[in-house]
Amino acid sequence: MHIASSARSRVSRGVRVAATGRGARLPAWLEELGYPRPAEERLDIDIVYATAPLRLPDVGGDKMVLVFARPELPRGMFLFAEEHDRWRLSVYGYGGNHPPTDPDAFLDCAASLAPPAIAAAIRAAEPPDSVAAHRIPANVRRRYKRLPRGLLPFGDAICAFNPVYGQGMTVATREALALRECLGRDDLERRFLRAASRAIDDAWALATGADLAQPTVAGPRPARVRLVNAYLRRLQAAAVRDPALALAFINVVAMIDRPRRLLHPGPVIRVLKYSSMSSP
Repeated sequence: MHIASSARSRVSRGVRVAATGRGARLPAWLEELGYPRPAEERLDIDIVYATAPLRLPDVGGDKMVLVFARPELPRGMFLFAEEHDRWRLSVYGYGGNHPPTDPDAFLDCAASLAPPAIAAAIRAAEPPDSVAAHRIPANVRRRYKRLPRGLLPFGDAICAFNPVYGQGMTVATREALALRECLGRDDLERRFLRAASRAIDDAWALATGADLAQPTVAGPRPARVRLVNAYLRRLQAAAVRDPALALAFINVVAMIDRPRRLLHPGPVIRVLKYSSMSSP
C-alpha cells in the first residue's frame, strides 16, 4: 500500500498497529495501563468449519459453489477453484452439526449438500490426506473508546466475524485504506476508530443477521432481521436459476455492493418472479 512520506514519518515516530487476531489481548493490556476495556458485542454461534484441498475435473465451468446453511439443515459448503484442477472444499455446521474430519466422511458430507453434478464430482474425487477443522465460538465486535497515543487495533482485534462469509480480509483491507487516510492528521486514534466502524458496519450486520437465521444461534430476532432473512432465503433459492441474482448476491457478500442493493426493485422483482413460479 502506498503511504505518503509525511504519513511514513509519523509511523516511524511511534504508530503501532495491534493486529493479533480474534484472540487479541489488547483489552486486557489496556486495562492494565489504566484505560477502559472496550464495550463488546458478542453473538455466540458455535460453528466448526473443515477444509481440505481437492483435485476435481471440470465441473461444467463453475469456479465457485456456495451452499448456505438453512434453518432446517444447519450445514453448508463452499468449493473454490484454484488452478490445475485443484479446488478448496469446506464444509461447516452450527451447534451439534459439526462436519466430520475423516477424509471419506468429509467428502460424503460435502456431497450430501452439493448440487447433483457437483456432488457426483466430489464423490468421484480421491479423498484428501487430511482435513483441517477450526471452531469459531462467536462473532465479536469491540468498540474501543480511548487508546494510548499511537496504538491502533486492527482487523479481528476490532471485529471478528464468522469466517464462512469471507468478509474478514475485505474488512481488514478497508481498515487499511481508512488508516492511510487518517495518517498524518490530528487525533489519529479517534479518526481511525470512526472510519474503521464504517468499514465494519455492513459486514457485521450481514454476518450476525445471517447467523440469526439458524435456530441453534441464540439471540434477539427483531422483525427487520426476520423479514430480511425470509427474503434472502427466497433470493438464494432463485439465484440457483438466475445468474443475475447470483451475481448480485455474491457482490454483496464480497462487499463490492452494499446489502441494500439486494432490496432495489430489480432484484426484488426477479425474486418475486421465481417465488411465484415455485408456488403450487
